[in-house]
Amino acid sequence: MAKRVLSIAADSALRISRQLILERAGFEVTSASGLEEASAICQQAAFVLFILGQTSSEDEQKQLARVLRNKCPGIPVLELHSHGTAYLAKADYSVETLDGPEALVLMVQRILEKAEKAAPASEKNRKDAQRA
Repeated sequence: MAKRVLSIAADSALRISRQLILERAGFEVTSASGLEEASAICQQAAFVLFILGQTSSEDEQKQLARVLRNKCPGIPVLELHSHGTAYLAKADYSVETLDGPEALVLMVQRILEKAEKAAPASEKNRKDAQRA
């Protein structure tokens, strides 16, 4: 089963390219253009990760992180940022966009592996049963 990611970015070209990169890596990706769209989408499916794009303003990123945390607690937040920009304190993880698509995919894989290891045993057993 593909792991579902919600990717949020104001720039449509970046949203589309990020979605293609992550889908090629085996993730199921839903994209949103901003706060309102992400807020409406985040509870419609079982997402395993939220990705905040660097094209949103810092204020919108902070508000997005706050809304996503309130609506879907426990889901990790990954911030994408350009070299030299501030790390968003509300995000759990951060990756520089200049590191390329491979760095993004690797970071997403690491985050999800860590989350899976931290999942309670009963949840792991349920996931194993679903795979069988």
